[in-house]
Amino acid sequence: LEEELLDELLKRNSFDAPRSLVEARHAHMMKEAKVHFLSRGLQLEQSSEDYQRMEADLEELSEKEVKKHLLVEAIAQKESIEVSDEDVEARIQEIAGEHEQSVEKVKADIQKPEDGMERFKTNLLRRKTLDFLLSQAKIIDKGKKG
Repeated sequence: LEEELLDELLKRNSFDAPRSLVEARHAHMMKEAKVHFLSRGLQLEQSSEDYQRMEADLEELSEKEVKKHLLVEAIAQKESIEVSDEDVEARIQEIAGEHEQSVEKVKADIQKPEDGMERFKTNLLRRKTLDFLLSQAKIIDKGKKG
């Protein structure tokens, strides 16, 4: 539902994504795809048709992901949606409960990567913004006849 909502918002709000962000996202996705294939004992030749198709597909997906990220960021800013320390603590406690771990362990896991807490807050902001959008959306079930 969230993806459909974001796709619809992108249709209604057309804009160009900064090339540098798309290229960085694409490079990251290509690296992940290569690792994925290598971990399964597969390797695609760069000159192969499959590799080129994957590269083109990931280019398109990269641009779409960057646009969605920028759109959600802009909506959060416009609607003054923020992540408070209380939001962070509540989500960490929620995760700890779901995984039967201590709050300290969850915090430590989040902070392992250098920018782990910043990414955690960014993901939480995305979640809050999507929840806001879904609460405002008029959802029509196309599968129902009536």
